Amino acid sequence: GAGLLLRDMPQAKVVVHHKGAKYMANPAKLMAGMIAALGEETLVTWGEMVPIEWHRLQAIQDNDTIKLSDGQVLRFIDAPGHAPHELCIYESRSSGVFTGDAAGAYVNGILVPVTPLPDFDLELSINTLRRLIKLNATTIYFSHFGTSDKVQELLQLNIDRLQLWGDMVVRAAMDNELDSVGERMVAQVFSGLDAAREMESLIENFIKDVILGNAAGYVKYYQEKLGR
Repeated sequence: GAGLLLRDMPQAKVVVHHKGAKYMANPAKLMAGMIAALGEETLVTWGEMVPIEWHRLQAIQDNDTIKLSDGQVLRFIDAPGHAPHELCIYESRSSGVFTGDAAGAYVNGILVPVTPLPDFDLELSINTLRRLIKLNATTIYFSHFGTSDKVQELLQLNIDRLQLWGDMVVRAAMDNELDSVGERMVAQVFSGLDAAREMESLIENFIKDVILGNAAGYVKYYQEKLGR
């Protein structure tokens, strides 16, 4: 991604969470973690990361700002939960918030939390979403995919779904059925959709794949939390 782009953008810098800067400069450990979580095939899909020189990185802390103009200031929000190095960005001109993966994926009007391996944390995710709600933003910009003006509704829906999935994982663990929790989560999401709603198979498969990956993140979280 960024490392490749910088080859053709000699004046550009990369703004990155302060916890992630060292991995942009030396991505070997990050690549190893990605392969451990997703398998060697992920290199075929996403390729390898190109290191970025330190002088081209701008490490960001919570509440740091970048002024683009008199009417446009970007405020950075530390947003752990999905990952410890997650950032959201509040932009002042339109009162909008770029949520990265902290507020999930919004696919064809369907909100799906994103809770992958290796660092998902349920409590931190919910705390981040509650902080985003307090911004009273009027527009939410999803990295995946699109925008919505239903900011408060979608952020609260994300919290509700995270909590519901957490309960499902706990019940599955008690029943010794963690292997099936991914399918339960998929069924829960699709059961709430309008039966008459048409959906392209590509979108349906994307949503299912995300949710199955989410299940792995939940299982690891609860296993570490409960010491199992």
